[in-house]
Amino acid sequence: MIILACISFSFSQLISSMLLFIAMILHLNSISSLLSQYIFGTPIPATFVGRTYVVMKKSRFFKYVTGLEVLNIHGRLEEMREEETMHKANMLLSSILSETTFVYAKQGDVLRSYVLVSAEDFDVRDARGKAIQLLRGLWSTFVNLGCEVRLINNMREVFNIEVERAKVRWYLFLPLILIFFVSLRLAMMGSIILGLVAVYSLLLIISLIVKRAKSSTYCRFKDVVLVLSSSDALFTFPSSVEVKQRYTHTHYIFNQYVNDYIVLVRVSPALPQDYASFERETYRTYERAGIFDKLSLYVKSSKMTTTLRRIHQRGERLYKIDIYAFFKSKEDAVAFQRSLSSLGFKVSRPLIMPQIFG
Repeated sequence: MIILACISFSFSQLISSMLLFIAMILHLNSISSLLSQYIFGTPIPATFVGRTYVVMKKSRFFKYVTGLEVLNIHGRLEEMREEETMHKANMLLSSILSETTFVYAKQGDVLRSYVLVSAEDFDVRDARGKAIQLLRGLWSTFVNLGCEVRLINNMREVFNIEVERAKVRWYLFLPLILIFFVSLRLAMMGSIILGLVAVYSLLLIISLIVKRAKSSTYCRFKDVVLVLSSSDALFTFPSSVEVKQRYTHTHYIFNQYVNDYIVLVRVSPALPQDYASFERETYRTYERAGIFDKLSLYVKSSKMTTTLRRIHQRGERLYKIDIYAFFKSKEDAVAFQRSLSSLGFKVSRPLIMPQIFG
């Protein structure tokens, strides 16, 4: 849409402005979220932190979070056979029935590992019951994997992310109001283009006010934050030897390569419609590659076909994954960023901070 607006600019400024206006309307939520982030900060839902659980009050329901601390793992990674590594990986992933978050927190030479499960419901007691049921299944899986675990007894240690209460940056909000009134005044003199500017700025102001009203608490992160932006690991067909090599490399990253961090890896199984959507997208990409005879589309199609082979031949499941990493120093953040790229995961500093606590 934006490209069409640029092309049509030489023919008609009005048509170009209309196309640009439509394009920006389609991205209104993203633009207002970005502005809200810089003006108000990152919203935090009403949260109660207990000793073994966290309860978050969202718009219409409660989210109950609890979990396990992994104390010890019997058997060394170096001594495990490749087939055993693959089997245990599949066993762990198969136990994930809903959103599960793996937390790795390192301070100095001490690395702690946690696994969090969560459940949502209109009644907090029902949410608690669902979460405990998920926790029991996860506990059983970890015991079968040879892990020593216990119920988390200090949730504040898990969510030990440094934040500060955000101050509203009115100097970023006031120019938007000024733009609205100035463009509205000029639009009344007959300028359609400035009328579109006035309408869009008004929509932005309303959207920002609505976002502000949804949460009473806003924060800003003190740490260097990295989030997962893309992953090529999905498009590989690793052997059991390669899986073990990646395990070993990941173990080295978290234990020796970087210090003073909190990394959250949020995993949830894909829904049936996600499988169907991915398969349709694979076929469409292949068809477009044939029609346009474009190398980049052929490469993308080949990668997606590799993923389908893993699903159909190995019977593997698709998972949605998010990575949020918090570092005290930029050097550790850069080191982590570089090391994860070698595993096929690209992490970067986000324009819009993720809803970690939601």
